[in-house]
Amino acid sequence: MKKRSYDAIDYQINEQTSIQKYIEKLKENHKQQILEKLFSYDINLLNQAFQKFKQNTKKSIPFQFVNCIDIQLKDDTIGYQIIAEGKLAIVISSQQNTGFLDIQLPSKKCLFQLYFERIQSLQNLTKKINGKCQPILIFIMTTSFNHEIITTNLQNSNFYGLKEYQIYFFQQDCLPLLSMDGQILFRNENQIYEEHIGNGQIYLNKQVLETMKLLGITIIQLCSIENVLCKFGDPYWIGAFTRLKLDLSFKCIQKRNTDEKLPIIVKNEQSQLQIVENNDMSVRQIEKLDGVIGQALCSLDYALNLNQNYRFQLQANFTIRQKKCTYFDYKLNQIIQPQLATTNALKFEITYYDALPYCSIQKFGLFRIKREDEYAAIINNSNDNKDTAQTARLAYLQRDLRWITQLGYQFNFEIEISPKITYFGEGLHEILQKIDINKIKDKTQFNLEFDNKELRMVRYYSNHNQMKQNIQTKNLSSHLIQSVKELNLINLNSKEQASLFQLPLGVQKQINTSYRTSFQQKSDTYRDGMQKEKYHYFENKFRYNAD
Repeated sequence: MKKRSYDAIDYQINEQTSIQKYIEKLKENHKQQILEKLFSYDINLLNQAFQKFKQNTKKSIPFQFVNCIDIQLKDDTIGYQIIAEGKLAIVISSQQNTGFLDIQLPSKKCLFQLYFERIQSLQNLTKKINGKCQPILIFIMTTSFNHEIITTNLQNSNFYGLKEYQIYFFQQDCLPLLSMDGQILFRNENQIYEEHIGNGQIYLNKQVLETMKLLGITIIQLCSIENVLCKFGDPYWIGAFTRLKLDLSFKCIQKRNTDEKLPIIVKNEQSQLQIVENNDMSVRQIEKLDGVIGQALCSLDYALNLNQNYRFQLQANFTIRQKKCTYFDYKLNQIIQPQLATTNALKFEITYYDALPYCSIQKFGLFRIKREDEYAAIINNSNDNKDTAQTARLAYLQRDLRWITQLGYQFNFEIEISPKITYFGEGLHEILQKIDINKIKDKTQFNLEFDNKELRMVRYYSNHNQMKQNIQTKNLSSHLIQSVKELNLINLNSKEQASLFQLPLGVQKQINTSYRTSFQQKSDTYRDGMQKEKYHYFENKFRYNAD
């Protein structure tokens, strides 16, 4: 109760007294729900960010270009080794339900299926090159409104071939929308208007980052869900990132034109990295620079450093977006509709890009890629003619066709290549030699998809599969046990363990003392995957609800 008293004073200090007067008039159950929301916000930080927003005046900012990193031939070797040793984690931000969108490929696969099969393909390729490959761990960032949908659908689809223990889920926090004069908005008379904080939530989630450390992760790939050509676990990028000992890196592409709203990373007068939007630059500057596409590599040490030492700065410097929304005005007791061309609300966000100002320029690198190979985003609805599901579909099929025509084959019909059988386009020549094109009945939809035996054959003859010496698996036993002791997990009861990571997939399991002892005795081969019971134990601790 003492905490609540201080919170009430904070709201008074930050000129939110009208909301306090309003909620006193509500029924007790609605009043308590709103109070719980209000006490979960740091109103001081929100007001501080709002005051900065009010004082901010748009002006031209002198900046310097940031050079792209050079790729060397050995970088993919380094990258495959990182992947093989289980040091890479992939974070996928899924703020909408785009992951289950069917973009009308011949196979009718949704984005999640394409992505998970692509990751399987990378694991297979890495195993052929390095002799073994630890499962790539995937952390899916959900929101309160899509968490149950995503977790349930992925479970029902058996995670599209990936193992259940590879997948982790965590939710973004929510913050209220503010009016243009800084007052908290309501969606209706009994509900605060909230929106999710954004994909930069990963920097604020200490439990997720510490779990990654416990699992031996050293590099995180940060991705958004909407790019159908996203190259998860790109070994060349990971290798260059590791070789140069970088803390942070983003992929960039040449802009389609000056109207394309891709942000640009520059170095300002204080030698700090920052994001610059199109409206902050001249047309000539925009034409010279590549835009970043929301894919980042971040060292886990850097992410932990942000969480421990720059958490306050991240929250005090929210990115504030102006938007239009329909809200309930509790002073007038009526619904307010936005005017056609006028924004009426402020949304607070933290994005992947908010890590930039705290990264040394010597520890940062841009990685230039080709749009046609790696970027086809689904941003707009079908009424637009750019960045839609239709354009993403076309880009996907054109990339597949390009892989085949580069081998000297000419097809006059639509081709979709399953992500299961190739990652870079490797191994396709051996497959095509086995196919009698004349026997294909439906030449408008030709789906190259093969069983596991042929999949292994494709890997074996791949140009990317130059067999290297097997890499000895790092013994993680002492690291895991020490980390468990540091996090004080062994002594937690099952409900406390479940509170660290909750995955409501309807699986309820009980952790007992003998299983904990068994884990400590057998953890030498924990990440090896052969003794699956250790995965089950660990997953119970971090992901399942327990009785």
